[in-house]
Amino acid sequence: MKKTLIALIIIAVICGGIGLFLHFTSKTPEPVVDNSKINEFVDSVKLVYNKASEKRNDVDASASMNEDNFVFSSYAEPDDFENLGLSDTSIKYCIKYNSSGSIVDYRVSNGTYSYVSSNVSGVDSIVASNVKNDTTNVELDCVTPEMREQAERDSFENEVKFVYKAAQTSFITDAINAAGANGYVYSSGTNCKNLDITSTTNLKYYVKVNNNGNVTELIVTNGKYNFNMKSDNINIKDIVVNVSEPSVEIPSC
Repeated sequence: MKKTLIALIIIAVICGGIGLFLHFTSKTPEPVVDNSKINEFVDSVKLVYNKASEKRNDVDASASMNEDNFVFSSYAEPDDFENLGLSDTSIKYCIKYNSSGSIVDYRVSNGTYSYVSSNVSGVDSIVASNVKNDTTNVELDCVTPEMREQAERDSFENEVKFVYKAAQTSFITDAINAAGANGYVYSSGTNCKNLDITSTTNLKYYVKVNNNGNVTELIVTNGKYNFNMKSDNINIKDIVVNVSEPSVEIPSC
């Protein structure tokens, strides 16, 4: 009986050892890091830096930069962003310099890896250890909310000017065909004479033109921005859109 008990204990110990061995040797292996791909990306990040430095130096040499900062971006908007013209279009970037020529924001991504830093002191400071295998929340279009707001406001201002010009064009045709005793009214309202501005169908407008061809009242809204002006003769240079402009009502014809 004792021999049998001892044999069972030995078997149990052996089986336990085998189980532990299999447990530790059957773990999922750590993913292999492809250093060659990371190094390729680092080379691209350095290329972006060198290209930006060259262009930034050219700007200094031409003494044409008076802004508080200077931005290079792979995105085309706004128009004052500079593009580095890389042959590899998969590389997206946003690089911001301050007025003293120091980089204050440096973001580069190829869709797989990203490199983000607020202080790149030179090409040698760009190292593989700072590369992230993650592009989540890496903003690359360089556009701040304030810049978007300004772009939208500028776009609306151009639409107001488009309405103004369309009213002047319509007046010339209408004045030739029939004289208006009290001038002419063009409006997006029901039963009104509309302007040919199908490209801006989201606009509501009301334009009054006197018999001399002067625009005397101009009201335009797109639901977010508004323009409202009355004058004996509104000039296109008078059209400036303010954020604080109150909401407007389109008068009936």
